[in-house]
Amino acid sequence: MILRSLHILVALTLLSGTALTTTTAHAQTTAFTIPSNPALRGVTGFTVGYTFTVGASAISVTDLGFWDQDQDGLFLSHPITIWNGSGTSLGTATVPSGTGATLDNAYRYVSLGGSPIALAAGQTYTIGAFFPNPGFPNPSDNSPDSISGGSITAASGIALGAARFNPFNAFPTGDIVGTGQYMAPNFKFTASGGGAAPEPGTLALLALGGVAVLAKRRRK
Repeated sequence: MILRSLHILVALTLLSGTALTTTTAHAQTTAFTIPSNPALRGVTGFTVGYTFTVGASAISVTDLGFWDQDQDGLFLSHPITIWNGSGTSLGTATVPSGTGATLDNAYRYVSLGGSPIALAAGQTYTIGAFFPNPGFPNPSDNSPDSISGGSITAASGIALGAARFNPFNAFPTGDIVGTGQYMAPNFKFTASGGGAAPEPGTLALLALGGVAVLAKRRRK
């Protein structure tokens, strides 16, 4: 009877640990949500984006995205990059042309796979999207433009900063246009500052302890 209880308790405990680990690993949050019909700006050969600050807990960026104006595919491929405050690239991914990237709330995302970008708590970062020049008369993709910060919803744990712009494929250091936020890039993240799920080995030891208590009570 005790052996059977051991098997059942250990199996259930390990399954619970697996479920906790799986839930933690797949909890993604979209960084920013913008209005459904923003003003548009045609951009070619520029990098546009914005700064943002991480809150009290560190985060891991898992996906990088680019805005799909009509949600019917992109004309061009767009590299998306995140830089630290010194202008050092922390990671980049290219959202491909067409409809191959995953569409979610008007943005097309590509996963960073096993190489998420770790962002420290309390630090400010820059995200930017590069718009290649397709050459006349080929079409290009637009950027959401002239969006006030008050109409943009930031996820819990991050705060929107200032618009950023560079007339080249490089770290955007300022905003010489001054027409509002350039929300062409976006990202998804997971919080990495929360409590970790117990390791399966620890759970198994707890299960063995529970069975020992049952055995002691049975002998009495």
